[in-house]
Amino acid sequence: MPLDDEVALMIRCPSTGKPVKTGMSMNRQSFQKALIGAHEVRCPHCGQVHVWSKKDAHLAGEQSEES
Repeated sequence: MPLDDEVALMIRCPSTGKPVKTGMSMNRQSFQKALIGAHEVRCPHCGQVHVWSKKDAHLAGEQSEES
């Protein structure tokens, strides 16, 4: 269960453009300071494994999550 003000860390599926949860959550301050290297996540939309890093990620609600 996330701590106070933690939200899901998201990426976008490069095939569908839909938001994908990375399985990580953090607050805005932690995200800004975090050093996040390469991670993998299986996409529920296209079924592929996407490799992502901090440059690909955003906090849920920080960007439009509509296609």
